[in-house]
Amino acid sequence: MAINQTPSFQERYNYLSGMDQQTVLPPTSPSTHPRDVMPVIPGIQPPAVLPSVNPVPATMESPFYMAGLLRWYIGQYMRVQYLIGTNGPLIDRNGVLREVGVNYIILQPQNSDDLVISDLYSIKFIDIIR
Repeated sequence: MAINQTPSFQERYNYLSGMDQQTVLPPTSPSTHPRDVMPVIPGIQPPAVLPSVNPVPATMESPFYMAGLLRWYIGQYMRVQYLIGTNGPLIDRNGVLREVGVNYIILQPQNSDDLVISDLYSIKFIDIIR
């Protein structure tokens, strides 16, 4: 291996684990990351396979969280008031709620194609205008 060349996983693994160079590791495919491969230890059962995890966090699905509640109002015109700093002024933005993320919202101001992306945690009040 050349000096400026990055070592392969197998070379790093052999070096870090102290294994001799005669040990051959199974080849890894691009879809299998080395940390996902569990070692086989005689006499010890592998852990049970966990069920698949829902990729959407609970904060996005539950109306008990701000992001989950705001998802019900996508497409509605609203006024959102933000607290700037700890004792700063309240600043408001008006627009149609276009998207809600885990920690952000996207508003589209009236009569504009612009989008305003804002931090969910600085929001203090939301007026939904019907």
